[in-house]
Amino acid sequence: MKPIASADVASAENVLMVCTGLLGDSVMTVPFLRQFREAFPTAKITMLSRPIQKALFSPLGYIDEFIIHSTGIPFPTSYRSLKEWQGIRRGIKALRPQAGVILLGGEWLPLIAQLAIPIRIDSVRSRFPRLVTHMYEFSDARFLSPQVFLGILKLFDITPREETPHLRVVPEVLERMQSELKKVGVKEFILFSPLSATPNRSLSPQRFRDHIKEISKIGLPIIVVGADKVSKTFGVLEYPLLHDWSGRTSVEELMALVALSRVVVTMDTGTLHLAGALNVPTVGLFRRIRPEYATLYPSVVPLFWEGGESCLLGCSWDSWYGCRSIPCRQIEGIEPQRVRESVENLLMQLRSDS
Repeated sequence: MKPIASADVASAENVLMVCTGLLGDSVMTVPFLRQFREAFPTAKITMLSRPIQKALFSPLGYIDEFIIHSTGIPFPTSYRSLKEWQGIRRGIKALRPQAGVILLGGEWLPLIAQLAIPIRIDSVRSRFPRLVTHMYEFSDARFLSPQVFLGILKLFDITPREETPHLRVVPEVLERMQSELKKVGVKEFILFSPLSATPNRSLSPQRFRDHIKEISKIGLPIIVVGADKVSKTFGVLEYPLLHDWSGRTSVEELMALVALSRVVVTMDTGTLHLAGALNVPTVGLFRRIRPEYATLYPSVVPLFWEGGESCLLGCSWDSWYGCRSIPCRQIEGIEPQRVRESVENLLMQLRSDS
């Protein structure tokens, strides 16, 4: 791993960071952003991102300016997308950054190289290794973690501190969501996120209903969230305590709902990372094939299928998409009663702490 010359570090007054990935992966970068800001308090840090990253990072104050791209994919396929790409190019060129750091979004590296940014940092997984001047390593090739991004600091001759991601909610958004909850008569509630970006980490319609029926026994309202309407997958949801808010919340509003909930029940998806980074008591449903984030957040109680270690013949242990059975039988095999009992235990602990 080639270090960056001290003279180059000293001259890096403008730094461009690229983060255009998924929600959960983006949360993994927070410890790095915090420590980089501490190490370079006077540098101007600009982030090329999608709107979700701006929602995540703006309340933290580590980023000075955002350049927003609607999709995060720098391959113009229409006149409108070409105009957007050209605007991004002009914006980066006007900054004249001395360093460009790829966190998530290696597709942007050719543009960074084209603009002759002298220090170009990407991971050892870079799609364009010849365009990179410095690379950071992966501690585990199978998954992203805060430690992966903290490794970038070593290139700047900085010793990183291990830490868990922490997020903050915009107070105004928190107040607005409290008002929305009051309108529907909800004060204390359980937040349930049953879908994921991939079908093998999502619940089937029948299993979703099984979980709702069981969690309803606790007697608290249940708010269902998701990036898209869960009714598209599960059909009409008719339960007395159920409120379907899926497909109607922004990232900022979802963060506020997570922060306001008593307990979160979620698949291994973006909501899990929001809840963990906001230190909210959470029950996480995991596949044994991919347990990496089960112990990342102290506030998360992980549940696994108890049917054994083995997967179906043909399932891959090195991919998010390796499940031959859709949805994954390990996710389907987690008993709703165990989920309810875990939620009840967390609620009891909250009452005893208060």
